Amino acid sequence: MSDWVHTIELAPAFHDLDPMEVVWHGHYVKYLEIARCALLEKWNYSYD
Repeated sequence: MSDWVHTIELAPAFHDLDPMEVVWHGHYVKYLEIARCALLEKWNYSYD
């Protein structure tokens, strides 16, 4: 596995879903930021 890969598991909040239980596209950025922070924490390079 590459150092540039990191896996996290999330359970989207009810208010982030549409009636078909699909994450609304406007919330993708929020989930990408959560994943980015998890990857940076893997390298001990995170926000103070």
